[in-house]
Amino acid sequence: MMAPVLARVAPDAFASIWGNFTTEDLARRYNLWLTMDISNYREAYLSFRQWAREPESSLGDPRHRTMVLSALHNFHIPLKRLAFRLGFLTGMGSTDDTQWQFRRPQGLWRKALQISDQDLTA
Repeated sequence: MMAPVLARVAPDAFASIWGNFTTEDLARRYNLWLTMDISNYREAYLSFRQWAREPESSLGDPRHRTMVLSALHNFHIPLKRLAFRLGFLTGMGSTDDTQWQFRRPQGLWRKALQISDQDLTA
């Protein structure tokens, strides 16, 4: 959420991370990727939550445990990208860094993925 602020207050630091991309370039790309991938993210999120509820005792032998943890990690990566992109796009709406305390990422995933409380308890 603070990346657009970084672009405004420290453009050299922003450029060292994102190269020649402007915040507008990145926002266009992130919006496009979100549009294309949103249904996959929803499924990954719900699967991740379901697997995360499994008790440790169900992980079984070390080989099976490694496979499960690897799968959880693989579900995590796209969701991490989603969180970053949603935060970046939300941050584009307010680049006034004096309002940093109002930047709240909570709920961005659920809102974008149309996840209800009922989905989380199912």
